[in-house]
Amino acid sequence: MRQGNGEQPVAGMENTDPAGWVRVDGGATAMIVYCSEAFFIELPAEKFENYLRQEGLDRVIVARSARGERAKPGREYFSRYAKALLTGERSSAEVTQPLGLAYEIVPQADPTAGAAPLRGRVLYGGKPLADALVTAIWRDDPSVRLTAHSDAGGAFAFDLPRAGVWLVKSVHMVRASFFSRADWESLWASLTFAAPEAHAAAPPQGAR
Repeated sequence: MRQGNGEQPVAGMENTDPAGWVRVDGGATAMIVYCSEAFFIELPAEKFENYLRQEGLDRVIVARSARGERAKPGREYFSRYAKALLTGERSSAEVTQPLGLAYEIVPQADPTAGAAPLRGRVLYGGKPLADALVTAIWRDDPSVRLTAHSDAGGAFAFDLPRAGVWLVKSVHMVRASFFSRADWESLWASLTFAAPEAHAAAPPQGAR
């Protein structure tokens, strides 16, 4: 966990819910970060291709087609890079700083403080990633979701139509090494936070 200029590990136990406990002082926005180990997944070809389309990874479909692999199961090593912001009495500039994760979503301003619209960047290996699909999902009704593609500088923006807890996520996939058990390596980055009333814009036409 990071709060202010300090960091502390979060103790936890495997196969429990919740997985860990942490105490924060409530002063400034705190950030909890989780990085998983890579684990192997194999999906039937059709299910894997549907997953690729859902996550905006059409270029991987094209690459599989070029290699004659579209009928093959999708084999990947999957890693998660998750951040969660805990609202404090004051905002924190610390949450706008990259952490050096393999894949991460970095907000331009503390989104718990009512900054609107939500602006951020996606970074892969510490560098901006262009044309990444970024999706924002409202916890209270997952059918309320927004999508955007990052620009050449890795930047994206959303006008959030609701206050409440939002999950902002993106998936990036690269070819695995020749000696890997898998064909692909996928990296899942997320940012979770509670948007205050002042943050949320008026609901767009057709939003539920």
